[in-house]
Amino acid sequence: MPTLLFGSFCAVEAQDFNLSIGRADGMKVSATASVVTAVEGVYQSVMLRSEPGKNAASATTFGTFPAFDKVFKPSSKAMQSDEQAANPDILDGYTKSVAAIHGAYEQLDEQLYPYQPYYQFPDYYVMHGRRTRTAFDHDFSQIMNQAFLAAGTSSKVSLLSLRRVVVPKHREGYTFYDEPLRNAYSALFVSDPMSRDAFDCLVRTLVLDDLRACPVEFPMDNPEQGIISEDDNLVLAFNSFDDFLKMRANRRDQALALARSITPIDVVRTAIEQWIDAIPAAPRAVERYMLYWLANEAYEEVLTQHDEYVAGDVPNSALGAKLNACRETYPDIIEAGKKERIELRKSE
Repeated sequence: MPTLLFGSFCAVEAQDFNLSIGRADGMKVSATASVVTAVEGVYQSVMLRSEPGKNAASATTFGTFPAFDKVFKPSSKAMQSDEQAANPDILDGYTKSVAAIHGAYEQLDEQLYPYQPYYQFPDYYVMHGRRTRTAFDHDFSQIMNQAFLAAGTSSKVSLLSLRRVVVPKHREGYTFYDEPLRNAYSALFVSDPMSRDAFDCLVRTLVLDDLRACPVEFPMDNPEQGIISEDDNLVLAFNSFDDFLKMRANRRDQALALARSITPIDVVRTAIEQWIDAIPAAPRAVERYMLYWLANEAYEEVLTQHDEYVAGDVPNSALGAKLNACRETYPDIIEAGKKERIELRKSE
């Protein structure tokens, strides 16, 4: 099976895995279904989605989280280390100030957000000064560009770029390129789950988890011991790959549970409609690809599982019809991407 390399580390080569996966057309397989089935060899999935509402039924199932209706004040240590901890501004698209969001970062469950205290891990959080949303969105776009190359093919993207980190209560080692991004997006959402912009962050993590949208794999020499490369002595900053994946899945499910219960349903619907409406005007096929998946994930994973969702209500039915119409254009997006790549090669 062809494998597209995303980044590189030392002399480690990508591994091939044989697997069966639901078609990446966004039409036949539910995002909440377990769409990956090992056929031969060992395939370490990014995540197998649980059935709708099953694991993400209650956020408390996965540990503690900041109370969404409380304004947290950063600690004195945070104030000394984080220049934005005293920032009273409420940015566009948010319901809480920068200071309150950073105060909430200190309330995150360390089992789900092990990079604590947050101000000692500025690359793993939206810090509003040093590391902004724009920087993380750039990383997200890089991954989606690679995923788009694999769209409509049997290829997978091997996520090989690594970041060295010492994770408290774990060990010194590496995390994959997408981990700071996922942690930052989830932390920002859980810290302000009522906001439109933070909801955008959550949905981006859902897109990264959907193997139809982002077919990513993580080559490991020894998953049980968290060894990425035995020859180069590269180890995961967690005791095992399973521990790492479980932590990520629980982190996602807690945030997803909050989105289904705390995020106003109007915020969810507005976001989906804005993404769908932006698709025709997006200049590049990969941008239309990303917008489609954002709308699809928000619809399937949040809206239809939301506590206030009623099937048949006019706003929900209208949005479902718009998404269905959008899905019919998905094959055209893939074809446009192929043509764009051909033109790009000609110009090189």
